[in-house]
Amino acid sequence: MPELNALVESLGSTLLEVAAAPRGLDVEVTSITVHDGQEPPDAVAGQIVVGVGLAPGREASTLVAALGAAGAAALVVKQSVATEALAEDAERAGLALLSVPSGTAWAQLILLMSSVISRAGFGGSGERLAGADAGDLFAVANVVAELVDAPITIEDPQSRVIAFSIRQEEADAARAETILGRQVPSAWLKELQRRGVFQLLLKERGPVFVEQLAPGVLPRVAIAIRAGEEVLGSIWAAVNGPLTDERERALVDAANFVSLHMLRHRLTSDAQSGLIAELVGSVLKGGALAADAARRLGLRGAVRVVAIGARDRDAELEYNVPRIRDLVALHLSPPGRRVPSAAFGGVVYGIVPVAAHGDAALPQLRDAAERVLERGRTLLKLDLVTAVGSEAADVAAIPTSRETADQVLRVLRSRADGPRVADLGQVRASALVLRFADACAGDPGLESGPVSRLREHDDNRHTSFVPTLRAYLDAFGDVEATARLLNVHPNTVRYRLKQLQGVSGIDLGDASQRLVLMLELQLAAAG
Repeated sequence: MPELNALVESLGSTLLEVAAAPRGLDVEVTSITVHDGQEPPDAVAGQIVVGVGLAPGREASTLVAALGAAGAAALVVKQSVATEALAEDAERAGLALLSVPSGTAWAQLILLMSSVISRAGFGGSGERLAGADAGDLFAVANVVAELVDAPITIEDPQSRVIAFSIRQEEADAARAETILGRQVPSAWLKELQRRGVFQLLLKERGPVFVEQLAPGVLPRVAIAIRAGEEVLGSIWAAVNGPLTDERERALVDAANFVSLHMLRHRLTSDAQSGLIAELVGSVLKGGALAADAARRLGLRGAVRVVAIGARDRDAELEYNVPRIRDLVALHLSPPGRRVPSAAFGGVVYGIVPVAAHGDAALPQLRDAAERVLERGRTLLKLDLVTAVGSEAADVAAIPTSRETADQVLRVLRSRADGPRVADLGQVRASALVLRFADACAGDPGLESGPVSRLREHDDNRHTSFVPTLRAYLDAFGDVEATARLLNVHPNTVRYRLKQLQGVSGIDLGDASQRLVLMLELQLAAAG
């Protein structure tokens, strides 16, 4: 069982500080959970509780007392919350109190802590490569740091931090910002690109020395991590100057054994992700294997399927799927449980347990989904939308929940300026129109109908019959309101209406024809 000291040593003082440790740091850790301020504390012995949104004062003191009584391993809070008074409360409660910088992204912190305390996430088989547990990239980073005598980061090809070593306090503010965000900040990326550093890394087999990017920023020595011709990532050391020949040779050797660990990590991660994806897919599709898959995923009780995708269908989500799944796990998971999620067809699906039934669960679920999207916007620079499916009381109803989520997602993607989160009740009319559009696709009656003739007239004669008809129907036949919508004189509207009826042969006095025209216009707008 991992202990608290392993977490503190791995993440170091750059990210994690000990404010109180009345039982020392040789405390066993079982799991990580997020404190929900709307619910009473529900920690168990050995858990690390992350105080998301926790404010200093009475609420924090009450939580510390409750967690101490439950035998929790530690409470993690922002530095602004870790006051001397709270540290004293933690000492009395027998609870470790850990603090992180105010700008820390909770989702990324939880991911980092999980990767440290759960060896299963990095191999966990007892296999060792070059003196470190196979796949344990944080241990590998520490080995490399010792070899080159400098704090290092291991990054993927997209400059996202996979792991980092101890001694980061010896680096600079740019390194701290990189670790806190788990991504090289865009300003530094642009400067590295301008200097051609990434192109040089792809070409060179040895270390590349990078002069200071800005005043106060240490130089860097970087080397690409390769498996054959494939670049798996890179190692970045924060240094005071060029490495000695001996240190350079050590870094080259380090890159070789880091590639073994990265391949091992990739195989393990891919296997785990593949298994979860297979189980989630079985539950979403339904069938004979769904019940067993749901049991293995720990699903019980009522759930709703959420579908998260980019508003722009052509946006590339592949590299960001793991981070979107982390955001789903952080913001949508109930205490002590992780929402199972997987990506299919460019959409991330999560199966979210709901405590309340019917529409009562929707406000809280929508708020949580908004937080996912906000973090997606700030961390990943993606314009995401979230569709909430219908409630599924049991496993057999989950495919229907997924179908409704897909319908809602399609509506959200069809509106460039529409809402970012919705359930079927909020977009029912638009969803029905899209279903009508699917049913009517290719219908020759629509292709040669009155709206089609008006559109052809507009294209050939530069008239405005279709916009006028749409505005007139939207205004329920009110000529004055139609004129305001079109920003023209009412007499112009009357003239156009008379002309378009003559061109198309329609009768706007016929209620049935008006209904059909409204449907045709909606179907045309839906594509």
